[in-house]
Amino acid sequence: MNRWMPAMLLAVACAILSACGSSETRDGTTTPAEVNIGEGDAGETVQLAPGDALVLSLPANPGTGYTWEVQPPLDEEILKPDGEPQSIQQNSGKVGAPAMLVFHFTAIKTGQATLKLVYHRVWETNMPPANTYEVTVNVQ
Repeated sequence: MNRWMPAMLLAVACAILSACGSSETRDGTTTPAEVNIGEGDAGETVQLAPGDALVLSLPANPGTGYTWEVQPPLDEEILKPDGEPQSIQQNSGKVGAPAMLVFHFTAIKTGQATLKLVYHRVWETNMPPANTYEVTVNVQ
């Protein structure tokens, strides 16, 4: 290995990491970042800046009647939902095929919010949820 290889690897790593998150424009303002999280991020803390988009994708099987639902209280002054979740079929054309339920949020202002969802059948009010998902969102 030549003596420049470690320096080149460090430069590539820095370039990749600098591409993550908000980026600064020529006039000194920042463009919002899109942060994607999923099932493997449960229990984690997500860092956002005001204006950033948070996209949460969770596996679902809508054909069984189960769905993910955001649970109150969600501090919408810090993290605001953007519309209804989208269901993206993974094996389109097959009845009862699994899907990804995709939620979109926008970081509004500095603070901390807990994003909690339950996976359940909405008509089964006396049953515990089949699954839960929770992340802490820090907006700085």
